[in-house]
This record gives sequence, structure tokens and C-alpha cells, in this order.
Amino acid sequence: GIGLCALYEWHHPIESAEHLNWFVGAGGYAAFRYSTSFIGAAGIAGLDYKFEQIPLNISVDWKPELNLITNVGFEASGVGVSARFTF
Repeated sequence: GIGLCALYEWHHPIESAEHLNWFVGAGGYAAFRYSTSFIGAAGIAGLDYKFEQIPLNISVDWKPELNLITNVGFEASGVGVSARFTF
């Protein structure tokens, strides 16, 4: 199948740790597998660190989802780790 998720995120610095931010967000998703569609709400919460000396950002997040169309249910096992090149 294929899916698309869009989230709006709010990032906030952690004053006691330079370059470290926490973030939260909310949005929605749509996924399609064979002839079945899934539509629901998603949230996100995590930590984000930007290295000062190299163009790298890393983050870890938790992304729970609430499926509303087709099979109503809650999925809490979405965890992600990211590494990004920064400008």
C-alpha cells in the first residue's frame, strides 16, 4: 500500500541543553492498501538535536495514530529516529 501523513509541529528549546529542542505536533493521514482506505488523526512528540560543528540534525520521536475510517482503532507503536543534512 501507500500512505501520506501531514503534521504541524511546534519546536521549543530546552534551555539547559544548547541545540536541543523538544517538539509536539498534530495532523492527519490517509493510507491505501489494495481496495481499502484508512483515514485518521496523528500526533507526534520528540527530541531534536542540531550539531553546531557539522551540518547534521538528529531526532527521535513517538507518533501515535487514531484510525477513524475503515477500521477504528488506536496505534501507539510508531517510533522514529531521523538523521538529516542541514544547511
